[in-house]
Amino acid sequence: MVAAWDDRIEGWFNLVSNGGLSRSAWDLAAERPDSSLLHRSCPWGGHLVRLDLRNIRVMGAPEIASNVLVRPEVRSRYSGVLEKGVYRDVMSSEILKTFNPGDALIEQFYTMPALRLPALLFGDFSVLESLYGPSSRGFLGRQKLRRDFPEQGHSTYIFENRFGRAQEYLLTARREHQSQNIFHFVCIFSTPEDKWYDWFSPFFFLLMDEAHRVVQGYMNRPGIQELRQADEQFYITLALRNFNRGPPLLPSDESVIIQDGHDRGLSCWMPFEPRKKFCFAEYLRQFLERLGHQVPIYDTLDGKTLVPYQCVMVRESWMELRRDVLAALKLQKMAYRFRHGGTTAPTLVEDVCPRVTPERATSPSVPSHGCHGDGICERPIVAKVVVRNTFLELEDDVPSQLIENLPSNLSLKRSKSASGDILNLSVQCCKDSV
Repeated sequence: MVAAWDDRIEGWFNLVSNGGLSRSAWDLAAERPDSSLLHRSCPWGGHLVRLDLRNIRVMGAPEIASNVLVRPEVRSRYSGVLEKGVYRDVMSSEILKTFNPGDALIEQFYTMPALRLPALLFGDFSVLESLYGPSSRGFLGRQKLRRDFPEQGHSTYIFENRFGRAQEYLLTARREHQSQNIFHFVCIFSTPEDKWYDWFSPFFFLLMDEAHRVVQGYMNRPGIQELRQADEQFYITLALRNFNRGPPLLPSDESVIIQDGHDRGLSCWMPFEPRKKFCFAEYLRQFLERLGHQVPIYDTLDGKTLVPYQCVMVRESWMELRRDVLAALKLQKMAYRFRHGGTTAPTLVEDVCPRVTPERATSPSVPSHGCHGDGICERPIVAKVVVRNTFLELEDDVPSQLIENLPSNLSLKRSKSASGDILNLSVQCCKDSV
């Protein structure tokens, strides 16, 4: 079932990423200065109806435009706490499973309010139970949010239902006019038959006006600003630094032995062996399991893959385990230095800014900018520079081939910054190098 869901949801995402939001791909049915109604055939069957809603004012909008839509698992978690008034009932739901941050299976009892009138005009009447009253059974929906998609600053939300008891839809939001509080929303939903009925046209302007009003109210509902603040703090990003001498270690029954960890049962350590390339999420998951903890750890955030040395946890879960984990990692650092020598050892850094793995270039003539699972990022080494006794500051994940391929007349000296996350190279040469 999950695989089928993934295929259908990717179909929705592909629809908007492959030029699907261009108006040239749609037939215009009606238009006002602040709204438009468009339609087209659906690639996987049926018909698609689109509402373009412009000049939606979002009071207290977040500074980062892509945070205007709240993750489904966060909204469900706090719907009974932060939602107020009629929306407390409308947004009532229960999280059944969180696959990744921004991707959850949720049982809820109402559909999106803005879809009520459109569903009556164009939709499947089997979903009416979820439109105008609480369903006694509830209905399952896979809900997924991608931020900075399909473009930077955009936010795209998909509700996909496999059992035909709720309206499927896609919602995108982006800031417009360079204004902090003015947004452009696009809502697209599917209908079961690939037909368009022009005799509905007397209702089109009523539909657009009502949708604009409902979305305006929904994005400014009581409690929404507190909900966005909770969303921004719901996850914490962790990073692992300074493991250049080898992979970090895991508690074991043999291998490296240190006396300081004997009373905690952590005197023996062994190197972490990833299944493929290094992935911090995989390492931390195994590390916590050997400490007796099983909590979700993710290597993606809002639909984007993190660089291999970062992972994400629910902040609340991390704070519960933090003290024990940091104490155990301190012993791991001692064992790492004992095994490899030197003064540096793998160090966990909390609350770092998430970094995502860039998509690889599609053209064979353009060097790849992707990151391997071992934490080393490929960057094109194409620039020619003039070097005269200077310093280079490079991030810790600098590719070794960059250093190896420098001209032979350069003398390099490595050192670490105070924070340990910047590699300083002192570069000296006997003559100008190009």
